Order: sequence, then structure tokens, then C-alpha cells
Amino acid sequence: RLAPPMRGTRGKSCDFTMTALSQQTDRTPPGKDRVANLAAARAADESFREALYFLGNILDRQWDLGRQVVVGWCTTANGIQVLFVPNHRLSEALADHQHLLIGSRHVDADTMDKMVQIFGKKPVSLTLPTVAGGRNITSADIETVVEKYCIKKIDSRAAVLFDIVKFGIYPPLEQVMQLNNLQYSINFAQTALVQHGISCKTSRSPTGDGFYVWNTKPGLDGDLDLFQFMVLVLAENAVAHYKGKGNTVPQLRTCFHIGSNFEYNQVDVLTPTIVSYIVGDLTINMSRMIDKALPGQILIGSFIKALNGEEISEENALKRINAPIFMSLAQRRVKQLSDLVPSGERVNDISLYLTGIKGSGDHYNVKRYRLRDKHGKSHNVFNAKLNIELSEDRKIFIGLRDNDLAEFDAEPSVLDLSGDWEP
Repeated sequence: RLAPPMRGTRGKSCDFTMTALSQQTDRTPPGKDRVANLAAARAADESFREALYFLGNILDRQWDLGRQVVVGWCTTANGIQVLFVPNHRLSEALADHQHLLIGSRHVDADTMDKMVQIFGKKPVSLTLPTVAGGRNITSADIETVVEKYCIKKIDSRAAVLFDIVKFGIYPPLEQVMQLNNLQYSINFAQTALVQHGISCKTSRSPTGDGFYVWNTKPGLDGDLDLFQFMVLVLAENAVAHYKGKGNTVPQLRTCFHIGSNFEYNQVDVLTPTIVSYIVGDLTINMSRMIDKALPGQILIGSFIKALNGEEISEENALKRINAPIFMSLAQRRVKQLSDLVPSGERVNDISLYLTGIKGSGDHYNVKRYRLRDKHGKSHNVFNAKLNIELSEDRKIFIGLRDNDLAEFDAEPSVLDLSGDWEP
């Protein structure tokens, strides 16, 4: 149904149009012929999807199997201009211009001119296809297509790492079963949050022994939603472990952290499949932390997150929060998950806290641990505990208590939350 993409267009202007899928006819007055109106709406939607597909097809040829990436695009009188840059030239220029990878790739004409000077590459001009039914292609629609061919830098994002304990010692069949079981827990958690009215669109990247998972929703709300997701995964896994037999349900050690990273898409050239990956300081630090984690342990990285104007309450608009403050916010949200049902079990209550030592009265001082990785670099972490009360007065305890950390290869210290401290 589509004309084939133009060939030989690299570095040249690429103009293309698209024939509408349905011919415009005299419009039937609304309410007079509902069937005709629905047919016209379906035709417009299909035409819209075909137009975006056609745009992606042209970008795919410029992408050239991953040899080039998009660094920016801007609107013109006749369509758009898209700046593709070869990978080798991108790495050479970005040492001083990494800010160009942050945020949307949609830029104005002046910024496009600056990018052309920085990268020494001219943009490709494209004429947008025609859509039947009067529907327009918006900038957000174009960005959705373009971002598949971009590398993004995110200064502050949360991610969670699920690692299966002693994965390498199990026979291949049990490894498959454990990975499949972990994937089910991840799928359950995401579905449960959506049904609960929480928008948590996660992406995941395999590590061999588990998965990195992150939320594509930016900001503090996205990070807190991801934390709720982590709690649900651990809850489902724990209940399944409580009921399971043999080694089909994995024992996990888990790390949650916030930091900077790069995100890119791996596009399969043979099938319409796009897989996201993240790399950077965030994943590197988490992999070092998880190496020191004990079986069943939950580690929370020590971080400072800038809020960029995001308010955490009506009365208090902080400029940045640390890990313990983040945990206090997360505790409130976790309480909202009590009516969710993992593995067929009704949850009465969920409690979450950072471990420490008992102070005066009912006060507890939080402990922070400094561990050193195989390269001698130090990382500060907190130990978290999660308790789930099921119906019929049954309780499941997830994570390790302070008394269980004798073999944790890290140096503990009591954190003074009233002072100004570094992550």
C-alpha cells in the first residue's frame, strides 16, 4: 500500500508525499449516519498511522543500521529538517556539548544552525506526508518517531536492579524457570500499578542474572512510581517463594538508586522491534553495589536529587532531597498498595524502612554503609527492610535486619540527618 522509500538520499533533500487512504466525500451530518462517521474516523486513524510509518521508513534509511543518530530536528515552512550525525563524529563533538543530548530533540532554527556548526553536518529536509480526514501530525508525534534514532542523556533518573542469587550454579532449565518467574513478577507489578491508576511505563534491560528496570516517566513522581513498582515485584516474588517448591522461584538481591545515564534504542532491522537500553554512572554504580549485597538484601543508593521546581507537598517545596527523605515519601505511597493481590494473596499492610540502631525512646538512627568495589571505588548505601502482612495474620519479611548484616562487607556509620551531607 505504500510507495517504496527513496534510495540514495544520504546527505540530500528527501521530499515525499503520501496518497490518502480514503477519498474525501460529502460529509454526512453528525448523528445522521453513525456508521459512515465511524468509517471515516477509522480511515483517518489508519492514514495517520501510515503517515508516521512512512516518516519512520525514511528516517530508518538515514539511520543506516545504526551508523548515524539523530541529534536534533526543527520545523520548516514545507516540513522538517533532521540532523543525522555519524557515531564517530558524535563522540568527538560531545565532549563539550553533552547538553545537546538532554531533553527533546525538537529545536528551533537558531539551535539547528549551531548544531550544524558543531557537528559539521547538514540536516536532511523532509516534507511531511498528507493525512486523510483533516488530522495533523503534531510535533509530539514527530518526536515519538525521531526519538527511536536518538541517544538521550538523563541527569537524574531512578532505576532498580533485580539480581538472582547464585544464578550461575543452577542447571539451564532452572535458570530459564527463574528468569521467567522474575519476568512474571515484573509484568504483574506493572499491570497492577496501571490498574491502580498509577502510570508506570517501565523498560527493562537484561543483565544475564536479572534485569535493570526504569520508568520512562521523568521527575520525582516517576521515581516514586518506580519505587512502588519495586515493592510490588518483591512482594509478588516473596509470596511466590513462600508457596513455591524447588528452585523455580528465584531468591533476589535488589538495588534501587538515582543517578545519571544515557538511554538508546536498539532497532531490529528485520522486525519492527525496538528495545531500550541504559548505560552510564547509574548502572555502573548499581552493578558495583549489587556485587557486595547479601542474598535477600535490599540496598538503597545514597543520592541527592534536584527537584527542579517540583513540589513534594503544598507547604514545602525543597530544591533537592536525599535518600532518607525520598524513602519517607515512598513510605506514604507504599501504604496505598495494601489492597493489591500478589500471587492470589490479599495484603493487609505493607511497611518499609531503612535499618539502623535504636536511639532514645522510639527513635531509630539510620545507618549508612560504605562499601568498596573491585576497583577500589567507594559507594554509600542504605539497607532497607520490607514487611508484608497478609490476611489471616501471616507476615512475610523481605530484606535483612541490622542484626543480619554481620557478613555485609561494608563499613557502617550512623547518619546525622539534621546535617548537610554528601551522597
